[in-house]
Amino acid sequence: MKTATIAAAFLALALSPASGQSPGDQLTCIGKLFNRDIYPPNRMVLGDRPLIHESQITDQEGGYWRTIDRDGSPFPADQWPCGAGDTCRVVGTLAWEIRHLLLIVRDGKPIKVRWHVILDVRSVEKVEARPRAND
Repeated sequence: MKTATIAAAFLALALSPASGQSPGDQLTCIGKLFNRDIYPPNRMVLGDRPLIHESQITDQEGGYWRTIDRDGSPFPADQWPCGAGDTCRVVGTLAWEIRHLLLIVRDGKPIKVRWHVILDVRSVEKVEARPRAND
């Protein structure tokens, strides 16, 4: 019970609005798009809004992870002009930011990332992939 209370308090603090960016700010991110659909009994809910058709981008420039609600866009989730695996530019409205999300990746090394949630998408377009420094 105590662990659940501590975890709930951490989650509430982690999902507080960003201090450097504010909810409602416009964000632009460019990176490889990954799609994921979440169906009951699993779910992710922000406020009272469930995320069902979700995409994620790791932004190449800023080093951010961005979770995007595909249902919050001007076109149906299955008709995005940019598909999974494509390099995309997404412009949308910031809903939440976690400034220091600690992840343990496959090699066992912890990394810290910023995580943004975009609920209202304004535009999506496919762009040419930028070469990485080591390519």
